[in-house]
Amino acid sequence: MPYCPKCGAEVSEDMAFCPGCGASLKAEKPGMEAVTPV
Repeated sequence: MPYCPKCGAEVSEDMAFCPGCGASLKAEKPGMEAVTPV
């Protein structure tokens, strides 16, 4: 079973978001992190 990359909670492979912290579990391309303009 996979784990959330943000909080380490156990998640199902068919889940889109972590039930523990709400992080997206979809595989993101490296370097494509969301950036908030300051």
